[in-house]
Amino acid sequence: MRVILAHDRIREINQDTRALLSLAELFPGSKIVTLLYDNRYLSPELEKHLIETSFLHKFPGKIKFSYHLTPIYIQAIKKLCLSDFDLLISNSRGFAKGISVPDSVLHVCYLHQPLPLAWQSLDWHFPRNEVGGLRFRFIQRLSGRLRQWDLESAKRVDVFIADCEATARAIKRLYNRPSKVIYPPVDTDYFTPGSDSKGDYFMIVGPINRNRRLDITIEAFREIKEKLVVAGEGVDFYRLINSSSSNVSFTGYVNDDKLRRLYRDCKALIVTSNNSFSMASMEAAACGKPSISLNNELIDSVDGERLNSKSVNFIINDMGIHSADCSVSALKEAVKIFNRLSFNPEELRRISREYSKQEFVRRMQDFGAEVYSLFKREGKRNVERLLFD
Repeated sequence: MRVILAHDRIREINQDTRALLSLAELFPGSKIVTLLYDNRYLSPELEKHLIETSFLHKFPGKIKFSYHLTPIYIQAIKKLCLSDFDLLISNSRGFAKGISVPDSVLHVCYLHQPLPLAWQSLDWHFPRNEVGGLRFRFIQRLSGRLRQWDLESAKRVDVFIADCEATARAIKRLYNRPSKVIYPPVDTDYFTPGSDSKGDYFMIVGPINRNRRLDITIEAFREIKEKLVVAGEGVDFYRLINSSSSNVSFTGYVNDDKLRRLYRDCKALIVTSNNSFSMASMEAAACGKPSISLNNELIDSVDGERLNSKSVNFIINDMGIHSADCSVSALKEAVKIFNRLSFNPEELRRISREYSKQEFVRRMQDFGAEVYSLFKREGKRNVERLLFD
């Protein structure tokens, strides 16, 4: 079976990239197609594969300005020419799923999130009071075009796999399509506890972009006076450095070795993005460290002790502290509550193993075999109906 793996952009460490790495190991002879990539994030495993890029990869400053190239992504996807393959697996937050394939090819999309700029609040990405009225109106029109394209491109997918229940609900709500839930892979063999240190800092990890709402954490820690380490890079990197207080430090790009050390030595991870599944939280848990998660889309399904403190509702469980309230006051209160609690590293690690890389590979293999068998026997038009009816 000839397989192509399609990925939006290889330019940061996140659950999308972790999933691509595991898929590449699962299909060792596959070709990888992506809009662009950053050499720093090409692991030895990915370098074993033939990697084909779009014309955007030739742009000077493609990594620094990749966020600003969004309006061109649709055209870049259309110009990708693929041939001589049987199965396309798009590992995507929206763009890679738009690749067209012939009727003889099965297209399975592992979706981590419907296209954010099409469906999320634009103020999360481009605050109206900062970008100006004229530019904001242009962004609104662009978002409308992306929304229309996203709905059309979803029709090119034969079978959806969602990275969590919240993504599955979004696939049903936006595209009226069923999906299979398979959680992203956490490398619990690599991310392991270190010493018994309780840590002396909180941390954030991931791309430093506006939609992750890092301003809230920076502002809260201006008043909290605890140490905060921000690991990662992105379009908001220098703006946040200039607005942060002296107790906040920025690492820039970190490799996995440095990331593991940061997890092991922190007090807790802070998550304020609206992603429904947090790979970083699970990696921290594998290292025995809890999380403070605000703006959690899954808050209604989170089990644990419920606590109301200063008009903010929190849920406390073995993974950490959770709240749907993503505000400076909520984070300040969450840190106060956290400092009065203790968490069991062994239980955190046990939970993380439920999302291990081995579990991901097993579930992908089992579901993939079922899907491809139906495709060969019944044809692509009947696969989804037979899988989910």
